[in-house]
Amino acid sequence: MKGIKKYAKKVAKNDVVVIALSFLMLVNANGCSDDNVLPAQTEEGLNTFGCLVNGKLWLPEGKRMDRILNVSYGPSFMGGAFSLNVRRLKNDQDKEFMSLFSRDIDKEGNYLLNNPSIAAATYTSNVCSYDRDSTVYREGMLTITRLDLEAQIISGTFEFILAKSNCDTIRVTQGRFDMKI
Repeated sequence: MKGIKKYAKKVAKNDVVVIALSFLMLVNANGCSDDNVLPAQTEEGLNTFGCLVNGKLWLPEGKRMDRILNVSYGPSFMGGAFSLNVRRLKNDQDKEFMSLFSRDIDKEGNYLLNNPSIAAATYTSNVCSYDRDSTVYREGMLTITRLDLEAQIISGTFEFILAKSNCDTIRVTQGRFDMKI
């Protein structure tokens, strides 16, 4: 009888360890979902967007994807007018907007985001607005990696810095998008 009790205690301890390890693995797997990482850098028209804002993950967020992630490209307007508008609407008090735009995009390549009348990035939060006005210091680069009018795809990468007096400097890095146009 003593042998059975000893065996039962040993099995019970092992079961607790297995259950605890399984729980930790499940929690860890949920913490690493695709919602918590930048989307892959693709060129397939997957309608993805992501970047880091001051080192923190920034993804579109809201109830209707068509209203939070919107792209337009007109090849015959302004030499190739590109506009990408992204919203992150967590709640009524936590709203952020980001925009990239450029004219003269007629092929894959690098485009400076430093002249608000030609090409620039904007960012607005509840705290500060970095619009296209002259009070904003801006520098950045937009790289179009795929511009395929036949497949209706525009993809690329971007990074930029925006600074304005009485506001924090915004540093956007590792930006990427892959959109159907």
